[in-house]
Amino acid sequence: MAMDKSARAPIITIFDHRGCSRHTNKEYTGKLVGTQDDEMCVKVATAKVIGEKNVAEKVLADSLTTLRR
Repeated sequence: MAMDKSARAPIITIFDHRGCSRHTNKEYTGKLVGTQDDEMCVKVATAKVIGEKNVAEKVLADSLTTLRR
């Protein structure tokens, strides 16, 4: 299997609206369970992540220094 070079990474966002005073929910149309879980949501997406080369090199150097001790 080849390495994915698209620079895309998972982005996970957790929405916790427990106790929110908003009474009408028009976005979610699925079945409700009747617990606090009805007021929470998880969104999973991907986004292109571009790192700075000098930062990656510094992290690598620091890691190798720590491992050599």
